[in-house]
Amino acid sequence: MSAYLPLVSREDVPSEVEPLVQFLGVLPNSMLAYAHRPEILRAFVALEMSVPAQGTVRTLLKARVGYLVSRLNGCDYCASHAGGRLRRNGASEGELACLLDPVPDTGDEPMNAALRFARLAAVGGDTAAAVASMSAHFTPPQIVEIACVVGFFSWTNRVHDALGLPIEPHFEAIGAHRIAARRSAP
Repeated sequence: MSAYLPLVSREDVPSEVEPLVQFLGVLPNSMLAYAHRPEILRAFVALEMSVPAQGTVRTLLKARVGYLVSRLNGCDYCASHAGGRLRRNGASEGELACLLDPVPDTGDEPMNAALRFARLAAVGGDTAAAVASMSAHFTPPQIVEIACVVGFFSWTNRVHDALGLPIEPHFEAIGAHRIAARRSAP
């Protein structure tokens, strides 16, 4: 698949993207699109380095939230990136499938609480009870951080889908965006 618009050549991408490349391990096609507007690229890099990449919540928990949100929003591009990061860090297909369950049972109650919250927040659901449940595991600043991860991925899902960004071959090969939800036992 080709992007809906031409991507900027790698040589023409501003150097400010380097921290993100270090975090992701690749120069993503999204940066080649944002480079059409360098001020947006710089703002995006700063946002991604602030929300998913840094903070007091574990980055792999935030990647799981991002994966779930991206799958709920149908953004294969973002799901391939978040899921690919999880796979590179040892997550199995079964673990990723578990994240998609309406009531996840990861064996990690803080993770389950964050995923239940993310599922509701991603679709505009009532999150009051989910926030109360998360409060047993996370501080108020951490809950804000997780909510911002939901918002960050919801925004990138819309932008990346609207631009028709193709999944990079490395992430396409990992295939995290194609993993199906676990089937519940009868």
